[in-house]
Amino acid sequence: MRRRSAGSGHPALLAKMAAVVDHVSGGRLDLGLGAGGDPGADEMLGLPVLAARERVERLGEAAQVLRRLWTEPVAGFDGTYYRLLDAVSDPKPVQRPMPLWLASNGERRACGWSPSGPTCG
Repeated sequence: MRRRSAGSGHPALLAKMAAVVDHVSGGRLDLGLGAGGDPGADEMLGLPVLAARERVERLGEAAQVLRRLWTEPVAGFDGTYYRLLDAVSDPKPVQRPMPLWLASNGERRACGWSPSGPTCG
């Protein structure tokens, strides 16, 4: 499982990398995406230290961008933090849907992604 913070880059790059790894692994990738929130790590990497609310909002948008790029031939998205304009991301993942696990600090919940959106318990 690969872990990554939603605030550390555009999710379109992650979508492409994850789809390629899913192909190379024969459809065995589970991707974990977190909201981040380790100020020491953010500062060490030269990333801005974001408020918890913004990190969680970015995580939600990143999950939407990933889903669209993995499932739609041409994807569009106009969020607060991320945008796609007629974006194409091929190859699509082997797994349909691609397993995506979401995490953030605060209330502890396990989340996955289904075609209809996030599922948390």
